[in-house]
Amino acid sequence: MSPVLPGRGATPMPTFVTRSTSRLRTLAIGQALVLLVALGAPITALASVDSVSPSSLAQGATNQPVTITGSDFERRCRTYEVTFSGTGVTATGVERQSHTVMTAYVTVAGAAPLGPRDVTVRGSGRCDGFSFTGTGKLTVTAGGAIATKLAITSISPASPTAGAAFSVTVQAQDAAGNPAAVTSATGVTLSLNTGTGTLGGTLTGTIASGASSVTISGVTYSKAEAGVRLTVTRTSGMTLASGTSAAFTVVAGFTRLQLLVPGERAAPGTPSGKTGAPTAQTAGTAFTVIVNAVDANWNVVSSTHTVAITSSDLNATLPANAALVAGTRTFSVTLKTAGSRTATATDVTDATKTPSTSPPITVNPGPFTRLQLLVPGETAAPGTASGKSGAPTTQAAGVPFTVTVNAVDASWNVASSTHTVRITSSDPAATLPANAALAAGTRAFGLTLSTAGSRTVTATDLTDGSKTASTSPPISVVSSATLSLTRSRGMIAYGESVTFFVQLGMGGAGRPIVLEYTSVGVPWTTIANLTTNTAGAAAFTYAPTRTGYVRARFAGAPDLGAAISPVLIVGVRQVVTLAPSHAGVMTIARGRSITFRSTVRPLRADLLPSIVTFRFYRNVGGAWVLRYQRNVPTDASGVARTTFTFGASGTWYARAFAPRTPYNSISRSTPREVFRVR
Repeated sequence: MSPVLPGRGATPMPTFVTRSTSRLRTLAIGQALVLLVALGAPITALASVDSVSPSSLAQGATNQPVTITGSDFERRCRTYEVTFSGTGVTATGVERQSHTVMTAYVTVAGAAPLGPRDVTVRGSGRCDGFSFTGTGKLTVTAGGAIATKLAITSISPASPTAGAAFSVTVQAQDAAGNPAAVTSATGVTLSLNTGTGTLGGTLTGTIASGASSVTISGVTYSKAEAGVRLTVTRTSGMTLASGTSAAFTVVAGFTRLQLLVPGERAAPGTPSGKTGAPTAQTAGTAFTVIVNAVDANWNVVSSTHTVAITSSDLNATLPANAALVAGTRTFSVTLKTAGSRTATATDVTDATKTPSTSPPITVNPGPFTRLQLLVPGETAAPGTASGKSGAPTTQAAGVPFTVTVNAVDASWNVASSTHTVRITSSDPAATLPANAALAAGTRAFGLTLSTAGSRTVTATDLTDGSKTASTSPPISVVSSATLSLTRSRGMIAYGESVTFFVQLGMGGAGRPIVLEYTSVGVPWTTIANLTTNTAGAAAFTYAPTRTGYVRARFAGAPDLGAAISPVLIVGVRQVVTLAPSHAGVMTIARGRSITFRSTVRPLRADLLPSIVTFRFYRNVGGAWVLRYQRNVPTDASGVARTTFTFGASGTWYARAFAPRTPYNSISRSTPREVFRVR
């Protein structure tokens, strides 16, 4: 029969609990108990056991931690107890974690009946006490092996490659070595038991609760060797004894080439894979290099790949491509160019193998065997077949030029020498230099060829006649050109022009002439390209903005030598104006102040501001006497300003000028501005 609500008659109504408590209350006889009820929700249990983890234990499980989750596990209780329905399942210890979590350590007898068990949690002593039961929350399963130790059951691949990733399978086993599931997640870690390399990569894993094994992937070992053993150790979860793997072999894996030059030795397992440093080599002398196929740790690996040898010395004599034998091969190399050079070994068979380049090798010149003569247009090219590049440029008869003589080895590298050298020529009218000694194997000589035509120059060693002399290729000698340059005037004011007159001598008709200009901070710049008339003359009018220099240049032709005129200077005066300006004499009162403005040209952003000098003169006894002078810089618009007060009576005049700058000449002074002061 449902309760009757006061004032509502005898109609039965559902009863609902709005607030529950898990505590047991003791009431005195006659004490009232007030229950708050509400409509709308069914009565719920005061507390509960919601879940158990793990939810099953096998027969024979010993002291396994079980987490019980529920509600209202009262804190003040002195004693907590967990019991299980049926027989064979006992809790050897209980720990309250929070008001919703308990941990029980459970042992299941080997002959405990199978099936679900109710779990009851109780609290008593110094508290109101509680007792909650969860129906069928723990299941006893058929007894299996009990895990007591760890073992490494496989290495995959069975013979890993040094430096490459491999996997290790760890298994939980019973005392007899049979696989046994762990009753809680169990962490494990790998370590090196025997071996001289370094164990790396991923070394930890976890055997999941209820599982018996875990495979750890990404393990690495640095060195190729036999007899390697690993140890696995438990780090968390079930207490299991450590285990050690059977010995296995780590093999080398071909990943790159190793090039060893004289002075270097292989050192497998070290960071660089080798020791020592390259020894100096002599240009033109062969030496041997060794190429190895190696793994990531520089261990030699058997391979028959084909290898190519190259060098930063483009003139080196290099070996033909050849195959490795059991992962190694020697090659003969001859470097020909003195300086710092390298050699490189590349895998032709498999481009994914990393090439190997030697450290810089010092290449010293060989012994002095011959002379080398370089004329204008030729450049030394040590190590090449001819030892030089380029061709002789045309020379003008009667115009001096310079040749260079080098003492060189068989590969045209300059060799130190102080031998005395003589210069001769096929031009019988040539002006030749005196014999002179080389300095550190080289020397420049000046000479003049005087006869037009094809001529040669020869350098001979006077100290040692066994040294091979050097003769230049034929040099084309043409008639000399004479080029003159004149101007209409040497000083102009800014904005004015000057005319330049060019005259090319005999054979100068119809020739191209370049007119060039330079000034402070300005390189030689072309201002005109002219062509001479039938008389060999040309003219050009130019308006420079600043003082500078002008020259004419003829580049030469197959039948006429090049020429450059003398350099002419053209001064450009600054232009200055003064304001206010007036005609005649202006009468003003004594004490009057006037602001004078002076404008200066040229005005260019690339020029520094000009300075204007203002001068004020007073007539004293019939003579003009300078009384005041002011130097004022111009502003960005090229204007300078100054205010002057005429404090004394008499006749005055003002004028201005711009002093010389690094770019322009001094200006002329402005006209006088005369004032009568009363």
